[in-house]
Amino acid sequence: MPKVRNDLDSEKIEYLFEISGNSGTEEKKEKEKEMKNSKNRIDACLVCAIECEECATCCINLNDKNNLKSIALCRDCADICALCARFEARGSSFCDALCKLCIEVCVACAAECEKPSAPDCCKKTASACKKCAVECSKM
Repeated sequence: MPKVRNDLDSEKIEYLFEISGNSGTEEKKEKEKEMKNSKNRIDACLVCAIECEECATCCINLNDKNNLKSIALCRDCADICALCARFEARGSSFCDALCKLCIEVCVACAAECEKPSAPDCCKKTASACKKCAVECSKM
C-alpha cells in the first residue's frame, strides 16, 4: 500500500498517473478510492486513540474502582489504534493483521463504554471505537 499524503489533490494525482504510464481512468479511480479508504482508516484510528486517552483520563480522575476495566480497555485501545494508524500510513505488510486486532479491541472497548453504569465521558468513546472498527474492517 502506498504512503498516504494529504497534500495530493486530484490534479497532482492525475499528473502522477500520466507520467507513470497509468493514465487509465479505472486505475486512477481505484487508486483514489484506495487512498481515500486509507485516509479514512487513519483518521478513524487517530480519533479513536484520542477519545480513548481522554476517556481513560476522565475515569482515572473519577477515582472509582468500578471504572478499572474501562480504563484498561481504553488504554489498550488507544495504543492499538495509534499503532494501526502508523502501520497504515507507512503501508506496513503487517497492517492487515494489526487491523484485525484493532477491530477486536475497539469492539471490546465500545461494549465496556456503552454499559449503563459507565461514566458519561465513555459514551463518546464508544462511538469512536465503533467507527474505527467499521473503518478497519474495510481492509
